[in-house]
Amino acid sequence: MTGKVFVLGSINADYVMTTDRIPKAGESVMGKQFQVNQGGKGANQAVACAKLGCPCELIGAVGSDAVSQVLLSSVSSYGVETRAVRRLKGASGACMIVLDEREKENYLLVAPGANDKVDAKFVCSYLRANAKRGDIFITQLEVNRNAVSAACRTAKEAGMYVILNPAPAAPIGEEILSFVDLVVPNETEAEFLTGKAVATEEDARSAYLVFAKYGVGKMIVTLGARGCVYADAEGVRFFPAVKTAAVDPTSAGDTFIGAIAARLCRGESAGKAIPYAALCSAVTVSRRGAAGSVPTEAEIEKILDGKEACDVRSLTL
Repeated sequence: MTGKVFVLGSINADYVMTTDRIPKAGESVMGKQFQVNQGGKGANQAVACAKLGCPCELIGAVGSDAVSQVLLSSVSSYGVETRAVRRLKGASGACMIVLDEREKENYLLVAPGANDKVDAKFVCSYLRANAKRGDIFITQLEVNRNAVSAACRTAKEAGMYVILNPAPAAPIGEEILSFVDLVVPNETEAEFLTGKAVATEEDARSAYLVFAKYGVGKMIVTLGARGCVYADAEGVRFFPAVKTAAVDPTSAGDTFIGAIAARLCRGESAGKAIPYAALCSAVTVSRRGAAGSVPTEAEIEKILDGKEACDVRSLTL
C-alpha cells in the first residue's frame, strides 16, 4: 500500500423505487419496491475505496435532520473515516431514484442539502494538515463549486494525485481542470464538456485533447455496456465491459472510480487498473443498492482465483 485516499463529495439519502416502466408526463404508475439507502457519489466512492482495501477518508457535510446520523453510521460501517464530515443546520442531501427494471436504467433527481454548504476553507485546511505527497484526492461536482476548485488546487500543491469525476455535468474550466491528473466522466458528461461524442478512437483522442490543453494527463470515459476508453499522451485504448446480469446500475461508476483509486494506492497505473475496476463495477450492477452493492476486496480476489462463482464474462486482466 503506497497511500491513502481522501474523497471530497456528496453524502445523500437515496430514496429508491422500482417500476416496470417510467410514467409519461401527468401519468401515475404503480411502483414495486421502495428502499432508503445511503448514497451520494462522494460517499459511494469512499465506500468503494474502503471495501476494496484502501484506507479512505470522506470530507463533506450532512444536515441536522434525523437521517444524518444514519448516513454517517452507514459510511463508517464500511471502514471509511468520517471525522472530516461536518454536521450543519438544515437538511442532508437527498436523491430520488426511479429504477426502470425493464430497461435497466435509472432516473435521478438530487436535492443537495448540506452538500452545497461544504466550506472550502475547512476542506483545504484539513487536506494540508492530514494528506501527504503521493496520497490520492477524489472529487465530483455534487458539492459546491468553490470547495471543489479550492480543494483541487490544495491537493495538487500538496503533491496528491487528483481524480475528478465531473458529475453531474456542469461547465468547468481551468480553475479546476488545471489541477487534475485523471478525469473520469461518463459518455454524456464527456460530450457535454468536450463537445465530442466518444464513439471512435479519433473521437476519444479529440475529447482527450480538450482536457489535455488544461494540463489533465489521463482520461477514462465510461461507456456503459460498451465498456470504457482510456487516453493519455501516448494513445487511446478501448476496454470492453465485463458482462453480467445487470440488476441495478446505481453505483456502477462510483465503484469503478473507487476501484481505480484502490489500485493506484498499490502503485498500479490508471490504465492497468481498468480491467480490475471493470470487474468490480460488473459485480456491483448485479446487485441492488448503492454502497451495499459494492464488492469487497476479498470477494473480488475469490472471483479472480476461481474460488467463488460470479455471473461475469469476458474478463481479461
